[in-house]
Amino acid sequence: MQRWRIPRRTARNIRRGRVWVRASELTTPPPSGLAAGDVVALTEETHGDFVALAFYHPHSRIRLRVVTTREENIDAGFFAERLRTAWDRRREWFGDPPGVGAFRWVNAEADGLPGLIIDVYQQVAVVQIFALGMERRRDLLWEALDAFPLEGIVEKSRGPARMAEKLPERVGPIRGDVGDTLAFTEAGLTFTVPWKEGQKTGFYLDQRNNRRWLRNHAAGRSCLDLCCYTGAFALTAAHAGATRVVAVDSSRSALTVAEADLAAHGLEDRVELVHADVFDYLRYLAGRRERFDLVVLDPPPLARAGRHLRHALRAYRDLNRFALRLLAPGGILLSCSCSHAVDHPTLLNTLRQAAGSLPRSMRLIDYRGAPPDHPFLLGQRETEYFHAFLLQPLRR
Repeated sequence: MQRWRIPRRTARNIRRGRVWVRASELTTPPPSGLAAGDVVALTEETHGDFVALAFYHPHSRIRLRVVTTREENIDAGFFAERLRTAWDRRREWFGDPPGVGAFRWVNAEADGLPGLIIDVYQQVAVVQIFALGMERRRDLLWEALDAFPLEGIVEKSRGPARMAEKLPERVGPIRGDVGDTLAFTEAGLTFTVPWKEGQKTGFYLDQRNNRRWLRNHAAGRSCLDLCCYTGAFALTAAHAGATRVVAVDSSRSALTVAEADLAAHGLEDRVELVHADVFDYLRYLAGRRERFDLVVLDPPPLARAGRHLRHALRAYRDLNRFALRLLAPGGILLSCSCSHAVDHPTLLNTLRQAAGSLPRSMRLIDYRGAPPDHPFLLGQRETEYFHAFLLQPLRR
């Protein structure tokens, strides 16, 4: 294994919990012969002390992804140990799988497996590989996965991250007889998971706690679900006894899934599904002076990188400004963001700007992060991607 001397400051950052090393942090070229995706030993340039093992990514702005701070072999046994540790953590939280109908088994760097996401839906694993170092070890991963009680494994490896690393799309079954959609049950509701064509691995598992909140608050209230995707919030609200539910999304295929799930539960007449651009529909509702007791705003990632931040913050501000205007007296807005480049203080300030444009006082009544199967690293801020705020007008 080749060794690469890194600056003392970079070594200190890794020891303090950072797991990404950008090209700008390196002062020496890679060792001669180091190939894309290789594991390289990082050593401190001053004394040559070992720091970590990392994947080398020459085509990415994240030039090195730390795999371990121990000198060990990155082999099938390494993957088996990391997967087992992550599995046991989820079992502690949820009971023996399927203690919950679906859960995130591996959350990339936060579970010590950079470039890897695994979600499990009723004992079928959907795997996403989005980094070159992990891609080169895919056979070791499949071997390690054989030790777990899975009925099937499918891969959905595509998207901007793979394109940046010059990796081809890989979408299809790995093991087992798995169709184009999956399903799982949560709190008595069965949700369809279009893993092949849908967002993420097919479903937003990071919203589990917020769906529970909605179940407890929707009865007897009207609900607006913005950027509803396959209608999980809308279905939850209707089943919980909401008096009116309107669900809006720009994806016709996602709404088709929502329509089928509503019909399967006999709730198709309780929810109005709207195919529209969310900005256009918000303006339409504002023009009609519509009001809702509960508004859920969960847009797709608007800032995948720092260069998108300015435009994204303007969009977040405008979306939330419109959504807040639609709240009935005493109503509540659940405002969410899943953009890696938008941190908690920045998003909170954007919400202040949105609320400041309204002729009434707004208060923050709760902040909600991702559930425990979506951990993030304190030392790597970018791994904390999910934020949800509950906002409510203050009655005076």
